[in-house]
Amino acid sequence: MTEKVSRRKYIKYAGAAIIVGAVAAVGYGVYEYTKPKKIKEIKALDWANPITSKLQKLANEDFTPKTGIKVTIDAVPWGSYMEKCLMSMKAEVSPYDVVDNNSEWTMPAWVYGDHLFPLNDLVKASNFDLSDFMPIGLAMGYYPKGEKVKPTGLCWDWLDGKWDNATLYGVPYWNDSTPLLYRKDWLGELGAEPPGTMEELLSTAQKLTKEGQWGYCFQGTPVAGQLSDAWNPFLNAWNVNLFDKDWNPVFNTSDGVEATQFFVDLYQKYKVVPPGVPTYDHQQMVDTFKTGVIGMICPWGNGVGTMTGTKVEDKVGYTLPPRYKSSAIRLAGCQLTIPKTAVDPETSWEYIKWASSPDVKIKLLPECSAVLQSTLAHVEKGSLVDAISRCNAQKDARLNPSIPNLAEVSDAYSRPLSEALTGKISIRDALSQGEKNVRDVMKAAGFYG
Repeated sequence: MTEKVSRRKYIKYAGAAIIVGAVAAVGYGVYEYTKPKKIKEIKALDWANPITSKLQKLANEDFTPKTGIKVTIDAVPWGSYMEKCLMSMKAEVSPYDVVDNNSEWTMPAWVYGDHLFPLNDLVKASNFDLSDFMPIGLAMGYYPKGEKVKPTGLCWDWLDGKWDNATLYGVPYWNDSTPLLYRKDWLGELGAEPPGTMEELLSTAQKLTKEGQWGYCFQGTPVAGQLSDAWNPFLNAWNVNLFDKDWNPVFNTSDGVEATQFFVDLYQKYKVVPPGVPTYDHQQMVDTFKTGVIGMICPWGNGVGTMTGTKVEDKVGYTLPPRYKSSAIRLAGCQLTIPKTAVDPETSWEYIKWASSPDVKIKLLPECSAVLQSTLAHVEKGSLVDAISRCNAQKDARLNPSIPNLAEVSDAYSRPLSEALTGKISIRDALSQGEKNVRDVMKAAGFYG
């Protein structure tokens, strides 16, 4: 029977030791590797999305004829992907030669448990050009030397061509972010431009809200990281981090209170969002927008799906989300990584080089957004992909902390935050309780020595 792996078991699997066999030992940099007979077939783990079927077709038509290496992409629905990814992480001999690792929810566990090949030596040996990647994607894949966690989820130690000043564990496969989607026709009736600041967001949302119509919408259910995905952009805009460098939670500050008050007031005080928001997940938010009763949302770009055939078809504009002290943009994405237990890392690397090449990325547009600067010229201006790409180009955009217990941390502050959203407790009490809950989770995970 297959063991069920919940997100609450992250820390268990992240810290699990790999028993390294003859074919599982690794061989680049400080690692030793006894190379087996070179394989001519590799298997990659991915989650099912519009990219994977297209990439499989391209691999069959282009990569395999060029290299003689057959590729099978195991595309798993997101609901099962995390379980399968974590189970394969702790295997003695990985069932996968390449793993498409989510930068927030799975890759931190692999890195924390020391289950991934560092790619620095492979990059140098093959003269692989990193300079073409959008910097934010590389900042997700790099970790500070000697570190297995990142408080902000990003690492910039490799900037200015100092590629070896940090450890590269993954090559960007696609990047995602949270652009503002807005009704062009409604704003046109107001004679207004898309809001560029938080004050303008509120003002515009108020003008768009009337009977049966709301100016803004977000996801408010506290389960599975949904409420945190809605709240984090407001923390970002007020320049508030979840943690300091010593892993102390630091969001219960005057700016944290102000950001959270603004967020909660959209629902409680100004009523510019639907009354059902406290139970909405991301999909419900997007689906509600598609019915034509919402003026603006800031969803995950790759989670939007097509507007074709909906009431808002040809009525949607895309731009950067509003700012306050800083950018409100949330980032995510995934990295092509090589498990230490992969049978032949060099063959895995051949596939990664091909899959991240400009030719392939151009063919995958718009599904995978733009992860290479050289593909930006092929992005249709004003499109969703264009908006995602411009979000990805913002240096002050932010990612969740890269920690193996992110799900537990998110749950810890989301529970009291949900009570504040529905008016059961005050903002200050919610943040105070959230910080206490987070400290308990981090202490149990061993972050405080």
